[in-house]
Amino acid sequence: MKQATFWFTLIMCFLLLTAPVFGAVKATETQQSDAPLRVRLIDRLDTPPDDEGDFLLVLSDAQIGENHTGDIYVLFGNVTLAGRLDGTVYTFSSTVAYTDTNTPEIKPLIGLLAFAGRSHNEDGMTSYTDVIPNQILLLFWIVAETLICMMLYPLKPGFMEQGAVLLFEEPITVLRNGLTAYFFFIALMVIFWLTVFLLPLSVGFLAIMQGMIWVGEVSLSITAGWLLATRLLKRDYGTGFMVGGLIVIGLIKCIPVISLPFTYLFMPIISLGLVSTGFINGWITRKYYETPFHEQRGKKVFDISAIRGMIMNNGKP
Repeated sequence: MKQATFWFTLIMCFLLLTAPVFGAVKATETQQSDAPLRVRLIDRLDTPPDDEGDFLLVLSDAQIGENHTGDIYVLFGNVTLAGRLDGTVYTFSSTVAYTDTNTPEIKPLIGLLAFAGRSHNEDGMTSYTDVIPNQILLLFWIVAETLICMMLYPLKPGFMEQGAVLLFEEPITVLRNGLTAYFFFIALMVIFWLTVFLLPLSVGFLAIMQGMIWVGEVSLSITAGWLLATRLLKRDYGTGFMVGGLIVIGLIKCIPVISLPFTYLFMPIISLGLVSTGFINGWITRKYYETPFHEQRGKKVFDISAIRGMIMNNGKP
């Protein structure tokens, strides 16, 4: 059952996050420059005329000079083309502005989002935008996180279930370790982000932090789902209550008033606290707790089928 769940969530996650991505093959086949891919994260970029090379712009604005050679990948940003572009602009929830005399090739990075693309012309400038509403982005992110968490659970269920009981056994330790890990990662990312050459390290620490948050979210969803199933519904659904916990967490993230503090403060701190405390208990102090998540609730004292078989056998001649 766990293997089936793993493969199902893996396939769903793959289809959701990587479904048809245009340009990946073409960009490799038509690349004309050996210049490395230049990445800009939360930055402002201005290129000179006749520049060459591919750009990856994330949350950035760019002014691209005339006769630029290379592809431009822009995610949640704005690009202005001063002239002809020998390449393709791949967009994801972004805006591209260009003059009417030069019409570049613009494609959505994910083909499923092509419906969001629209153009607007004003004063000799055309603006193409496929900006996705925040509500749709939030829903997409919540669904993706849910699938990722479902895929992570079968990889190390014992560790995540140990983390799920830590809120009952060591709440103060979880909070202390969560605050320490949270501000430690934030400080490192800020320090490395201010240095251009160490920017990839900042992205790497962000990826590690997000991975730990997902693992901690699985533990938290096990706790929330188990409490919901056993205390309110008075039933035991096995590991199915983890999915219920993930749904509850996703619904809370959609509430406008508490979405930001819950998503960017409460969840990271608690998740990092569960993972770091579980790591310390499991690999350093060797401390383990009994987990109640697989207990058979309402188990009958007598096996009715066995008693029926005894009666039927005794009744035979």
